[in-house]
Amino acid sequence: MDAFFELARDEDSSFCCYESENNACNPHFHSNIEIAFVLEGELSVTISGQTRLLKAGDLSVATGFEVHNYATPRRSRIQLVIIPVSMVGRFMSLARNQVFSTPFLEKCDRTADIREAVLHLADYNDTTDSMIVKGYLYVILGHLVEELGLSEYGNRQGDIGPVRDILMYIEDHYLDDITESKTAQEFGYNKYYFSRLFNQTVGCGFLHYVNTIRARHAASLIHNTDMPLTQICYASGFHNTRTFARAFKELYNVSAQDYRRGNVPYSDMDNEAIKFRALRNGNPHTK
Repeated sequence: MDAFFELARDEDSSFCCYESENNACNPHFHSNIEIAFVLEGELSVTISGQTRLLKAGDLSVATGFEVHNYATPRRSRIQLVIIPVSMVGRFMSLARNQVFSTPFLEKCDRTADIREAVLHLADYNDTTDSMIVKGYLYVILGHLVEELGLSEYGNRQGDIGPVRDILMYIEDHYLDDITESKTAQEFGYNKYYFSRLFNQTVGCGFLHYVNTIRARHAASLIHNTDMPLTQICYASGFHNTRTFARAFKELYNVSAQDYRRGNVPYSDMDNEAIKFRALRNGNPHTK
């Protein structure tokens, strides 16, 4: 089965931590780090072509753009932790072009410490900006780095092949003057083949994807700075305010001005992930 790009997950800037029973999902990938901690039963996890049957106390970790899927042979109860890369920037700099040497960790003293941190994080589900959350996340990632180590991601790229390189390139350059033609040339592809490959793998056009990431960056600047919106527009990689306004409204269902004022159609301005939560109610992570 082909893997799908979970665009709705990438449109979300909030941290997620929730329990799931009898989890099963098709192969998918996104830019975020995803940890599955088994609480009860058994969970079959495949990450970048490697499969392991996890038992209570074990965990798996998929780093950005690694294809992963879950299956429950009989019964499982897990804690799913999804970490937006924007919340752990220092770790992403450390792990540049790297993944964990193995995506699986069996029950041990470190998993007990990780489980303790996860229990605390469960109270902060759907948070976008919290020093407490970031602190616990770095504790978890620190334990994983110490126990698993890091290696070049090329050793296990998974099923999406060159598209992983393209998506990582976009993550590095979306603030620059990046275009579909220039990116196709960077990777040695004909523009039309590149466009078809990107659409088939990611599920949307190149420009739509880039502008989604730029809008997400703009929302972070609005939330965390007092920069004027026009300045935020250009600081987020947009070339004009019209494109910025359209992309932002499409992603967040409100204008950038209303987002800054807090005039959002939801009770909590931090709960931006409407599309993802709606998708999760249909739930790509459960049957």
